[in-house]
Amino acid sequence: MYVVNNERNVNCELGYDRTLSIATMTFNGGNGAADDSLSNYKVIRVGDIAFEGHTNKVHAYGRFVLNDAGDGLMSPRFSCLRPIVEQRYSFWKYYIPREESMRPILVNATKNGTMMNELVPDDLMHESILVPCLAEQEVIGNSFSQLDHVITLHQRKCQYRGLYGYLSWEQRKWSEYVSISTDMVDPRSGNYDTLPHVGPGNMESFTGRLYDNVNTVKDDALISGKFHFNPGDIIYGKINPQLGKYTYAQFEGLASADAYVLNGKNGLTQEFLFGM
Repeated sequence: MYVVNNERNVNCELGYDRTLSIATMTFNGGNGAADDSLSNYKVIRVGDIAFEGHTNKVHAYGRFVLNDAGDGLMSPRFSCLRPIVEQRYSFWKYYIPREESMRPILVNATKNGTMMNELVPDDLMHESILVPCLAEQEVIGNSFSQLDHVITLHQRKCQYRGLYGYLSWEQRKWSEYVSISTDMVDPRSGNYDTLPHVGPGNMESFTGRLYDNVNTVKDDALISGKFHFNPGDIIYGKINPQLGKYTYAQFEGLASADAYVLNGKNGLTQEFLFGM
């Protein structure tokens, strides 16, 4: 399916403006290398895949990145492969970096380098991978391409059929639509003695329900500042947010300093905020 690509820019066909960042596969205008090194850069053509050896929580051994940006240049220290069979690049763009597919291959075809993992092409050529037919590649690739068109860095729009037809969603900044209460009060004042005191320990994870262990402010003998909340406010535990501690207040009370008191604004309803 692939051969090692060592095509060099010997005739300086491509300039520094065609230098690609392998991590993002976008043109970055070069890295300030000397002019006499330009001819030694590798030429990476559309459909070629480059190996990016930095590891992270998602890619344990590095990853391949497909060039769909245009013919360009890449540093000679990166490995590059060129397809020798017909492919649908819209599919391979998503499939070739997929950790679940590539980890069993890369574990046998990489080695530790000075700063990153390095590809061992001879070992890679002994590995195999499941590949759908061209028709399936096209269908899958088109689906992902359409999804990418819908989901962008600054705006996400999706459509779904609701009770009243199609609704449009857009990504907005949290601060534009949600306010976090700063109404902190002194529980020792005596003004709040009979009110409930609610904290993350009183909330059942991921249900919005309260346990039956809620005490009054006086019973808990509170001494540090707490947030005053009212019926309809949303209380969200900010310590260990992965535990999903939140509730929709049905009464007035004080919230632990380990929680946020949230309210929607600019048209965002409490019901929708709670449902998020």
